[in-house]
Amino acid sequence: GLGSAQGGSSGYTWKHGKLWQTQFTPSRYVVELMQKQQDGACSIRDVALGGDHTLVLSSNQRDVYAFGKGAEGQLGLTQKPYVSAPVKSTQLSVSASSNSNKIAALCAVDACSMTLRANGMIHKQVGKCPARGELAANLATGLGRCVAQAENEGLIDTSKSISKTNEAIKVTSPP
Repeated sequence: GLGSAQGGSSGYTWKHGKLWQTQFTPSRYVVELMQKQQDGACSIRDVALGGDHTLVLSSNQRDVYAFGKGAEGQLGLTQKPYVSAPVKSTQLSVSASSNSNKIAALCAVDACSMTLRANGMIHKQVGKCPARGELAANLATGLGRCVAQAENEGLIDTSKSISKTNEAIKVTSPP
């Protein structure tokens, strides 16, 4: 998987199962898997890099694929401590019938994975997502970076939200 304990776009990935890389290189395998499972054309909309896991959002804005370490539940898969190849996340993906709940972007900070709505608010979260203490502050900082990056890339627009990005961060940080 890819890794970034602080959230954002920096991380690591295996190359040929042996060498660590310092940037994400889209895998043709991931795109082929998504196309096969979705019966047609699709591409990668967003990628999130967690502590030791990777999340990939399909261009259909419903399907999230996960791989890497999942012992804390961060992959959104039941009873999966490690997944070596991308698998559709049952807990992070949304059903095809819920067009109003499309996923705009992804965020992964350490062992916490989140999907974001078009306004930057958290839609779903899985894994170790602390609400109090120092780890919650790190999560809030990482979420802020994810939201800023997603807005910079045009994936979300926090101006369409009643609450601004700081309000989204308060969801997971202590009072």
